[in-house]
Amino acid sequence: MAQNRTETPVYSRDQGLNQRIEYDVDNNAIYVGRAQPGTANSAASWQIYKMTYDGSNNMTALNWAQGSDNFEFVWNDRTTYTYS
Repeated sequence: MAQNRTETPVYSRDQGLNQRIEYDVDNNAIYVGRAQPGTANSAASWQIYKMTYDGSNNMTALNWAQGSDNFEFVWNDRTTYTYS
């Protein structure tokens, strides 16, 4: 079916993905990982980002593992990556 001129294509990298979240002692989400359903935590198929917070628990930054939003990281290794 052809696209009408008034239709807007929508794309979401989150659609249908599983998520893993690690929280700090203040219950702030620190690490968030996304992958296809059934992906092992040890598989290099995760997209991972890290959130940082200020002293008032306001999020100040969201940074990607190794500076990349690709699905190529291991959830179990999330603390070993550099985030930028």
